[in-house]
Amino acid sequence: MREIKKVAIWPAAKIFLILGVINGILLNIILLFTGDLQGVSLSALDMLLLIVLQAATWFIGAIVVAFLYNLLAKWVGGVKLEI
Repeated sequence: MREIKKVAIWPAAKIFLILGVINGILLNIILLFTGDLQGVSLSALDMLLLIVLQAATWFIGAIVVAFLYNLLAKWVGGVKLEI
């Protein structure tokens, strides 16, 4: 068994930033095909803002989660994986 004792915050945040951009693009595609519930179409600026907000949320979330994981792993131990 191997234990993950620490997560590097910035590399994890960069990966989640990219995942947030991908998620924002996919969400825009879904909204383009289905329309939103209020019947208002999204402008190009709205779509760009959605992607940026999605990426920023994922980026900040990854920083918080990685920081908390590192803090808690010191007290209770890290996740154990069998490789």
